[in-house]
Amino acid sequence: RKHAPGSWLVPCYRENTALFLNGLPMEKILLHWMGDERGNQIPDGVNIMPISIPIGTHPLHAVGLAWSMKYRETENGQKNDRVAISYFGDGATSEGDVHEAMNFSTALKVPTVFFCQNNRWAISVPISKQMGSETVVQKACAYGMRAVQVDGNDIFAVYKASRDAVKHAIEHNEPTFIEAITYRLGDHTTADDARRYRDPAEVESWVAKDPLIRIRKY
Repeated sequence: RKHAPGSWLVPCYRENTALFLNGLPMEKILLHWMGDERGNQIPDGVNIMPISIPIGTHPLHAVGLAWSMKYRETENGQKNDRVAISYFGDGATSEGDVHEAMNFSTALKVPTVFFCQNNRWAISVPISKQMGSETVVQKACAYGMRAVQVDGNDIFAVYKASRDAVKHAIEHNEPTFIEAITYRLGDHTTADDARRYRDPAEVESWVAKDPLIRIRKY
């Protein structure tokens, strides 16, 4: 969704819609994926960090941005009305950087939103093998963070969860963790063949839940 004016969006590599909605020209994405460094030259006035390819490193940047917002609020004596939101996959929550980011965000009480797209697979590793916790969202609970789990294929649920998280961050200077349950229907990359490690029946069961199909029916 479009976030509060002046807020920062800290993406990984699957947030094209959010990037476009928040002002990044489409040609920047095309340049980026063609290996042209001009794709990472974000225009002035567009509060979007360059796309992060390393897994799980960028949520720390979101926390740093949010901390800066809170610091400036204290210095200027004005109420902060901005947030920093970071998007990442379930595999990123198995990386240490994400846990450092969550710990800092709750310890420092900064307006951050962590949005985890749990698509059940970290390339060829299923979620059952990459973590022992029953859910991803309970990891955030361990840090004392407001945490929400939603149907990631329901556009209205995702919109509401994001809107509420932004509102909470602005009003309370506190982070929120959102786990959006979804599924990666295609291969991870053009170099990947998901047929080698996934049951076709499992993939087929998720096709009917595809958000594009659901919103078209709605």
